[in-house]
Amino acid sequence: MGEVLHERMALAFAGIGKAVTSIYRDDPRAEREGRPEHIGSGVFLKRGNGRFLVTAAHVLDDRKMSRLYFPAGKRLREIEGNAISTSAPKGKRKNDRYDFAVVELDAAVVAALGNIRYVSEDEFRGIDGDISGHGLMALGFPVSQNKKIDHAKKQIRPKRLSYGAVALKDASFALKLGLTGEDHVFVKYEKKSKVASGAVVDSYSPRGMSGGALIDLGRIGSLFALEGKLDDRFRVAGILIEYYKAENRMVSVKTETILSVL
Repeated sequence: MGEVLHERMALAFAGIGKAVTSIYRDDPRAEREGRPEHIGSGVFLKRGNGRFLVTAAHVLDDRKMSRLYFPAGKRLREIEGNAISTSAPKGKRKNDRYDFAVVELDAAVVAALGNIRYVSEDEFRGIDGDISGHGLMALGFPVSQNKKIDHAKKQIRPKRLSYGAVALKDASFALKLGLTGEDHVFVKYEKKSKVASGAVVDSYSPRGMSGGALIDLGRIGSLFALEGKLDDRFRVAGILIEYYKAENRMVSVKTETILSVL
């Protein structure tokens, strides 16, 4: 099962995963003004004639206090465009169990980004039916791996990382969060991970992956056979919004829920 999971992860990483981007903000400390720092992740979406950035609402919240950026080549481009985001209950984003935001990118920003990879609306769809047995890949830009920025040359080298697991249903955890589970997908995030070589390593901190993609890699059958086409059937099933360390759970909101408000 591990071999199949890693095979699919590699294909998704090189394909649909290229639509996942890193997000930066100006360092809020006055003495470092104008020196951006990494804060989160996002997904580029193409829908009709529109081009969008989908991320976590708590990531976009920083736009109220600072300029936000994403990479255009090796340089940073300010995120400009009208946005919608979920509301923060009683003004506290930590109480927002949906926590997503969508920015409709301005034409000038789209032109500056050039011929990048966008997720099509068809690829921005959730898992049909029972998610049990599906391989999933959480993909984003952890803060711990994206601290190096060449401020002198104003260049960056974002580092995208992934974590694979099998989908699980967790009614008790959903109940704890006050959710039905119908609009979310949970992933168990272990402290140790097995890489493609078979070696067991410490899992990196997922901080900074908020706004990244939870990619459906398809069902892994009882014989571990690949079902259906690999390359073009991967889909973004959810947007990562929160990590609960005590329960070892990553939470994503389903993409159908996001499309329903666009």
